Amino acid sequence: MRSLNARPATPRSPLRVPRSLALVLLVFASCEGVPVGKVLFGELQTHGEVDQGYLEAQMVPLEPRFQACYAQSLRRNHSSEGVVRLSLRGGGGKLIPSVVENSTGDEGLARCVSDAIAGLSLVQREGTAPWAFTAEWSVEFESVRRARREEGRGAALSGAKGKRDE
Repeated sequence: MRSLNARPATPRSPLRVPRSLALVLLVFASCEGVPVGKVLFGELQTHGEVDQGYLEAQMVPLEPRFQACYAQSLRRNHSSEGVVRLSLRGGGGKLIPSVVENSTGDEGLARCVSDAIAGLSLVQREGTAPWAFTAEWSVEFESVRRARREEGRGAALSGAKGKRDE
């Protein structure tokens, strides 16, 4: 038995979800958004007992972790960039980082980088002496938009110079 007050079920519009999605995309498209950044590894300088090439190969997975750290930093501060200089102590399958300098000014970025390094497990080659080493390393964080602006400015300046030389 149906109640007289009950409304018949109305079919949902198949366009309801796409309209909502379009609205969300429109809002995000109209905003400038968070800049994209790039991570550049500096030279790793080691001292002590370590196979540096083998160590560097094991540190490659840090790049996407550092990219994630930098993306978080750029969400907090769109102009975040600079260099994090680190001192590393290695041995026993671990790397123990300490931040020596942080020109980014973002303590959260430096902490994230340190945590990523500390979470890396190192594996030595079989039959080699145990590693016991220290190292200095730097990681540069640069906004891609700034890099593109500088490249564009350089191209514009060289183009202007070429026209003057003609």
